[in-house]
Amino acid sequence: DYGIDDKFINEVAESVGPGNSAVFLLIKKMTPDKVVDAIRDYGGHVIRTSLSETEEANLREAFGAGVPAKAEVPPPSA
Repeated sequence: DYGIDDKFINEVAESVGPGNSAVFLLIKKMTPDKVVDAIRDYGGHVIRTSLSETEEANLREAFGAGVPAKAEVPPPSA
């Protein structure tokens, strides 16, 4: 167990179509601009983060998705 909810992983896996993939990043400590720069060229969209609003906006912008993505996968229940 790596700290990402198994139910969430399974929901994302079911929503990923043929020829596509999903990447889960679990980062304990980071420098946001370095992470964004490292993944910028891969494209994609953000489903959920625990980043600050500013950091999340930067990440979405790096993926070319300046507006929040539709919630393809619902947040985990409490």
